[in-house]
Amino acid sequence: MTMPCTSFIFACATLLAFFAQGYQSALAATLLTTMNRTDETTSLQLYFRFSAFPEYEITQNKRRVDLLIKNTLPTDTLVLPSSDERIIRSLSKKQDGNTLLSFFFRYPPQKITQRSRQKPATLMLDFLLGNQFTTMYPDLSNKLEGLTLLDRDTIDYTNPVYVSPYAEKWISFFTQYETPVIIDPPITYTLPPFPLAKHLNTELEQSTWLNEVTLKDGEAGNWSAVAFQLKKHIESETNEEIKDLQLFTYGEALVRGDEYREAYPLLQHIIARYENTQTAALAQFLFTFLRSKHEPDFLTSKELAKAVDQIDKSLRIHDYLTILLAETLIKEGKYEKALEQLQRDDIGFNQYPNMLRQMRLADIFCLQNKQIKALVTYLNIEGLEPVIQAYPESLAKFSNLVYVYKRYAHAGKLYQLLTNQLNGKRWYTLSLFRTAMSELHNEAPEQQVEQKLYQIQEAFSNTEGAYRAMLKQADLKYLSGVFTPAEALKAYENMALNANTTDLREEAMLKQALVHHLNGDQEAAVRQAMQLLREFQSGKLRTEAKAIIIQQLPEVTKQLVKERNYLDALILAQQNRSLFTRGWISSTMLYDLATAYSDLGFFDRSARTYQYLFATSSDQEQEQIYLPLIKSLFQDGQYAALEDYADRFSFRYPYSQYGPKIFYYRLKSLVHNRQLEQAAALLENTKRPVSADIERLAMGIYYELEQWQEIVKRAELEASIANDPDTQKMMIFAEAYFRTGTFEKAQPLYQAITKHEKKADQALFRLAQIAFKKNNIEQALNRFEEIAEKGEDPLWKKLAQEEIAIIKLQQGLQ
Repeated sequence: MTMPCTSFIFACATLLAFFAQGYQSALAATLLTTMNRTDETTSLQLYFRFSAFPEYEITQNKRRVDLLIKNTLPTDTLVLPSSDERIIRSLSKKQDGNTLLSFFFRYPPQKITQRSRQKPATLMLDFLLGNQFTTMYPDLSNKLEGLTLLDRDTIDYTNPVYVSPYAEKWISFFTQYETPVIIDPPITYTLPPFPLAKHLNTELEQSTWLNEVTLKDGEAGNWSAVAFQLKKHIESETNEEIKDLQLFTYGEALVRGDEYREAYPLLQHIIARYENTQTAALAQFLFTFLRSKHEPDFLTSKELAKAVDQIDKSLRIHDYLTILLAETLIKEGKYEKALEQLQRDDIGFNQYPNMLRQMRLADIFCLQNKQIKALVTYLNIEGLEPVIQAYPESLAKFSNLVYVYKRYAHAGKLYQLLTNQLNGKRWYTLSLFRTAMSELHNEAPEQQVEQKLYQIQEAFSNTEGAYRAMLKQADLKYLSGVFTPAEALKAYENMALNANTTDLREEAMLKQALVHHLNGDQEAAVRQAMQLLREFQSGKLRTEAKAIIIQQLPEVTKQLVKERNYLDALILAQQNRSLFTRGWISSTMLYDLATAYSDLGFFDRSARTYQYLFATSSDQEQEQIYLPLIKSLFQDGQYAALEDYADRFSFRYPYSQYGPKIFYYRLKSLVHNRQLEQAAALLENTKRPVSADIERLAMGIYYELEQWQEIVKRAELEASIANDPDTQKMMIFAEAYFRTGTFEKAQPLYQAITKHEKKADQALFRLAQIAFKKNNIEQALNRFEEIAEKGEDPLWKKLAQEEIAIIKLQQGLQ
């Protein structure tokens, strides 16, 4: 019975060993840790960093380049190059412990140059990029060893300078720009013609229950008179059928007259009394409509649709009801559903309702920002103007479209009609202003227009229309020379502070910036534009403000740097950094700014500036940018980024005059990042740069790693070490000799250190140890006691006390 169990245990052990071996193999695989990319005008470089240098193969098939890295796996944090106009796609795939990287170029690369280094394990692939001509003429490209496209300037049409229609001629802003005028009266609902009771099932003539006077009052919309007369007739009427018709019509008049309190219980009474009849259905419709106007949370379109469904389809009011349903949907912002209602093919629209249907279609197009379609629809409705006057919200849309599309004569007439409809309402002054502006654009005498603008200000002070009139008057006076720049600035400042709408304050502030600009004060113009961007985060004129800054900031910054106002220049640049990163402002001014950042101690900003310059500079300029960039990265503690850039530099410019300094900062960053073994590996390279700073730093690295023989080698090359004023260097050499047992060379160095250094506890301790090793016990004990009593370093004092105790213990045992 034990044999099967033993076999099972043996099988499990075998499987575990197999999986463990696979796991160990995975752990032993080389890691691809980082991948970086540098772009130049006609080439690009890809840099691959490994934990150990692997075997690899490169194959090219037209636009595709494959890099097979054997026995190597990528780390989880590895990021492939992003797609762009050069490398359109990058892929990574694991294959049996290998990694396959595939790069798809827009054009086949003309040449691939490989460079590698064992420590640190790095591979660089330098691609001479192809272009449309090398693709068309590959033989010619091979003969000439590469074809290069000429670099031509291109226009960035996202740049506000090109987006704004005013940037080429800023004076045109005063005549052409107008802050949008919003006239948006609430929607006017369309009910079927009065009276609805005529659609009820009755054989009575209408005149028997509704006299001519009451009917005419209804047609005129005088609903209080209609209700009053009907109430009198109801009180005296004896015929129940007539009385019921009059009662229903009385309720309808209350609804049309917006008498919520009285209509509410009356309609409920009618619905309950005539349950399951068309009287109840029409009363329910009126009741639902009444509630929709007075109850904020009422689901108007949904409830009204339910009520309409209960009305007999044979009644000839469904064209009006359909329009009403569409109007409720428009109010709720459900434009597509409203269109569905207006475009129903199961409803026949008579002439007047059809005109209303077309008008509402145009309203929806306007609300959907389909302005041309809306304008054409309005203009194609015959006899619209008499009808649209009853719908101020539609008339306002129509008037605005005609104005926006510069039909100013027609717009003036429409705004006059609208003004008549809006008398006493809050949009009244805006309609008056637009009427005056239509006349101005239609080349009416300027004095006549100014008079109308002045009347608006005087009659309707502190209204939006009055502020608009005031702003336009300032424009006219500034352009005509009546206002000096100082007077214009004062007028616009007053508007920017006091206008009662955000849009008008923003417009006035931009005009302040433009007056500064046109008057030659560019710094004031830039600062005013910046203030606009700060205060109007969602403003309509941010593009124009940015355009002013883009045009003027380089000259303003240049002047500030010339005057040595570095801090002001840096603050301006920092506040407008988004414009730099988009490439809208020339990068030439950034060199001075980057230097100023460093001088003022803003190392992170200096590094970012140099990184931006590096990414946007030509091949020739990049070599010079490396050193200040790496220095800034070091000062800011960005050691990983520094290592990447330094590695790229060493591949790209192995014999550069900047090599020693860049190598020094590279070593220093590794020391600060406690990557001492990696620093020592760099020092092993016999072709590395050499300088006094590098060698001094190397001593410190070997000291930290306790590589004493390396230090001794260098000490042997030094002459008269004991007289070297650099006591730190002397200490390193002394320690190396001490640790390697060369006490006769260590002792004079330690003695020299005690003469130069007040805090020489370590040197005294080593001298005591040397004396002890030479069996000079008393001398050793005296030195240890000196440290214990007079020493300043707590560590060496403690160690000395321990040594004293040990020596005395040994003496006691003897």
